[in-house]
Amino acid sequence: SWNGLPDDDTLRKLDPYLVKVKQHYVKNPQPASVKAGIISEKWANIWGLEKNVIISGSSFDAHAGAVGVGICEKTLVCTIGTSAVDLVVSKAENFIGKKLQSYGGQAENSILPGFVGIEAGQAAFGDIFAWFKKVLMWPQKQFAVDSISKKELNEIENQMLAQLEVSLNDLDDKEFSVALDWFNGRRYPNTDDSQRAAIMGLSLASDAPDIYRALLFGAVCGMKRMIMGFEEAGIEIDRVIAVGGISKKSPYVMQLMADLLDKSVITVSANQTCALGAAMYAAVAGGCYFSLEDAGKVMAAKEDKIFVPNKEKKLLYERKYQEYVEMAEAMDKIKETVSKFV
Repeated sequence: SWNGLPDDDTLRKLDPYLVKVKQHYVKNPQPASVKAGIISEKWANIWGLEKNVIISGSSFDAHAGAVGVGICEKTLVCTIGTSAVDLVVSKAENFIGKKLQSYGGQAENSILPGFVGIEAGQAAFGDIFAWFKKVLMWPQKQFAVDSISKKELNEIENQMLAQLEVSLNDLDDKEFSVALDWFNGRRYPNTDDSQRAAIMGLSLASDAPDIYRALLFGAVCGMKRMIMGFEEAGIEIDRVIAVGGISKKSPYVMQLMADLLDKSVITVSANQTCALGAAMYAAVAGGCYFSLEDAGKVMAAKEDKIFVPNKEKKLLYERKYQEYVEMAEAMDKIKETVSKFV
């Protein structure tokens, strides 16, 4: 609708080379499921492939992962690892007159052909918990060198988060601390790499499990804030499919997501969903299937578990989420105030 790339004069002001790029890439962006060409003889020989192998278009890893689990309208696919990538697809007409820039980036055909793909995410997710583990391990590594072997230290480190998660079931659920998840800056809403995290509500009675729960809850609050931004703009989300390492390792986080987001959270059986989605793109480009929808019926990852929201926690978690939002807004105001004196 914007007639493709910017005009030559605009590109030339940025870098004259961009004009040559525009002349080369004159076509509209194509989905990854479109045939891009045939493998060159050189690479066919290097890889030991036939010379008529079809090459499909390119894609981002997380986008292919969303295809691998069968993404469709009203479904958010969340790839949870060291960071988090959240993906949604919707028809272009649903974006007319709406501004979603603060909550995510958008690109036509970037995930599914015929749809606008929306990508958002958090700059840190699993990295937050890895940081906390590192903090807890510091005294062990500094002072226990003579009394404990390196192998035993590694075993403690590998089991620490799992043991912390077990202890969370014994915590009082009536009141708890909440963390702000900006340990690596804030990606969305309103990208700001200079923002930093915080934990609210600590006391001298707070111990490691209390802090760990605050970090977990805050990370999922960051996800909820983005989803609510989509929904306020009219992008409906009925369910969440979670993939990535944490979806396999932590039933606690999956249930927390279901409870706090107030949506069913689905995990899948496949471990390498990005590779699976790439194979689906290639299968359509190669003519094995007519469309990604057809490929998905056969190839897409199957549901493994479904985590259903616990309605008894709804009011409590809504109140604690508001605390998260108020803390986030307060941090923005503090930064704005400080910047006036710097």
